[in-house]
Amino acid sequence: MFAVSAVLASVLAGAVFAHPDAGAATGCPTVHYFGVGGSQDPNALNIARFYPDDVADTTSITYSAEISGASVAAGKQALTNAVNALLATCPQTTPVLRGYSLGALIAGDVCDQITATRCQLIADPRRPTVNGSGGILGAGNPGLIGSVAPTIGELSDRSPSSRRTEICLRGDGVCNAPRLDNVLGIVAAGVGIFFNHVGYTPAMAVYDDGGDHLI
Repeated sequence: MFAVSAVLASVLAGAVFAHPDAGAATGCPTVHYFGVGGSQDPNALNIARFYPDDVADTTSITYSAEISGASVAAGKQALTNAVNALLATCPQTTPVLRGYSLGALIAGDVCDQITATRCQLIADPRRPTVNGSGGILGAGNPGLIGSVAPTIGELSDRSPSSRRTEICLRGDGVCNAPRLDNVLGIVAAGVGIFFNHVGYTPAMAVYDDGGDHLI
């Protein structure tokens, strides 16, 4: 009788302790998206434009969206808090962080810090240098941004990561800037910031493979 009672108690105890975990996972998606807008886009409207089919499954991160160290820090903190809150409730869900321009800088930084995530970055100022060109904060001229926002200008380009997909329009001086010794290239990159940087379309935002895509 004692043995039967012990086994029954063990089974019941196991059921009691397993139930909260099962309940917490109920309704959790396989993937959930987080969107961070670029400069002057505090509500990530451009992320909704690039990924219209995922709007209902996306949490938009709200921040001041100014080119300043304080704004970037606030955006990173807001995104980090949102991702950690999701993982606390749904630990099996994969957070996919999406950002454009300044938002790509933020999303990429948080993606690098939280290994449970992956990210899709459009026009990332910290895009890794490939064949002599990359994000303006790496291969390009960080002084162009550093003169306005010193704490951002101190950043450099990223190392490649299989969890990070980079999408960059050729000639966009934010993510496809040349080395400092390429004077003509720097001039062209500056022009590209005003024209190519605003030329992204939803058709260009289809990559999610951890690769670097200069299109």
